[in-house]
Amino acid sequence: MSTILITGPAATSKTSLVYALLSRLRDAGRTAAYYKPYSATPDGEHRVPRRFRLAKETTMRDSFVGDIGDFGKFGLLRYLCGVTGPRLDNPLRLAVIWYRNESGSADGNRIGYLNVSDSNNQMYRVCDPVLYDTLQRLVGTSLIAKIKRNIGQISNNCILPDNTQYYDVPVPVGKRNDWLRRAFNETYKANLIFFDPDNGLAPKSVKPQHKESPKYIFTDDLKHFAKPRRSFIIYQHLNQRRGTAEERIKSISERLMGELNLARPPQCLWWRRVSDRVYFIIPGTDRHAEILDERLNALIAYSKWGILGNFQRV
Repeated sequence: MSTILITGPAATSKTSLVYALLSRLRDAGRTAAYYKPYSATPDGEHRVPRRFRLAKETTMRDSFVGDIGDFGKFGLLRYLCGVTGPRLDNPLRLAVIWYRNESGSADGNRIGYLNVSDSNNQMYRVCDPVLYDTLQRLVGTSLIAKIKRNIGQISNNCILPDNTQYYDVPVPVGKRNDWLRRAFNETYKANLIFFDPDNGLAPKSVKPQHKESPKYIFTDDLKHFAKPRRSFIIYQHLNQRRGTAEERIKSISERLMGELNLARPPQCLWWRRVSDRVYFIIPGTDRHAEILDERLNALIAYSKWGILGNFQRV
C-alpha cells in the first residue's frame, strides 16, 4: 500500500476534491491518504498549490482541461448533441477543433467548482452529474499522481458523443492555411464544428502572422469549413474591457455578421460563472437552425444549466 501526502483548500477541509478522490482510493484499499489543508485566495477561488501546478512546458490547451470553462463548454456540447436533455432522433455530428498552442504561462487552476460540497452539487453537479464526476476524477487523479492534464483525456473518456471528430495539432504561427486544410480533412464527416481558441475572435490588431495568433480564431478560418453547409460554434472569452458584457457580445456578433456576410445574427449563449465566456452559434442550414434553436430554448427553460443561471441567452 502506498502513502501519498496531498494538500487542499482549508475552506473546504475534508470535502475537497483531492480528499474525496483519495478517500475513494483508500476505501478501495489502493492507498493510504493523508490530508494537509492550504488557504484559499481572498475571493474564495481555491487554487492548486504551486507544487501541484502544471509545468511550464504544458500547452495552454492542456492546462485548461477540467477547469470550470471546460465544464460549461462540454456541458453545452453534450446538450446540443443530445447526450443530455430531450432525446434527438437525428443529432448533429460534432467535431472539435482545438487551437492548441505553446505560448503563455500555464493556467487552468479554476477547479474549485469540483470541490465536494453541497453548494457545488447544487450549482454545478446537478446540471450534468456524469460530466461533473468525470472531470472531477480527471483533475483529482492529475493532482494525486502529478500527471499533466491533456486534451486527449476528453476523447479517451467519452465525454462527447462517440462519433465526435477531433483535431488537436498545434497552431503554427506561419502556414496557417495548411493547418486549416488539415483540420478540414480531419473533420469532414461532421456537420457541427466547435472552434475552441484560447481567447476567441482575433482583435483587428492581431494578424495571422503575429506570434500571438495561435490563441485566436480569424473569420477567414471559418471560410475553410463553409462547404458543405456546416454549422459553427465559436468560443469567446470576454475580457474586462469598456462596456457591459451585453455590449461586448453585441459588438462581436455584429462583427461576425459583417465579416461572414451572415443573413441573421449568431445565436449567443453567455456562460456567467467565475469568468464570462460566450458561445456564438452560426447555423449552416435552416434545418440546423431549427434544431439548435430548439435545443438552446430547452437548455435555458428546462435544464438546470438555464434554471440556475449558469447559461443565459443574449
